[in-house]
Amino acid sequence: MKLKTLKIIIGALALAATAALGASIAAAQDTAPKKENRAQELSAYLGLSADQQKQVAEIYKNEAERQRALMEETRQKINALLTPDQQQKYNEFLSIQAITPKPKAVEKTKEQEQDKPAGKAGK
Repeated sequence: MKLKTLKIIIGALALAATAALGASIAAAQDTAPKKENRAQELSAYLGLSADQQKQVAEIYKNEAERQRALMEETRQKINALLTPDQQQKYNEFLSIQAITPKPKAVEKTKEQEQDKPAGKAGK
């Protein structure tokens, strides 16, 4: 009897963990800022010309590339300091971070959604 109850509890916990992970991944994808959206929102808000829109999109693209390069450089510097065991754990840590939404980003996104003036998106 106790073994059956234990199996049910373990199964329920596994199911809950799987659901939580799926929700985390979905939240991370839904709240991830997209440079195209930022450029479109800025364009709509400021009334940018087509030329300005292209320039803003290019600025966002270049900035994203710089940020990715800086992050990779930072990761390499940290990795160089670590033992092989720590490097493996660091890579696991980075993998977890890639699929887990950051609380501040989620809160900020929710605040931005609430602060959006009605009708701005279609203009």
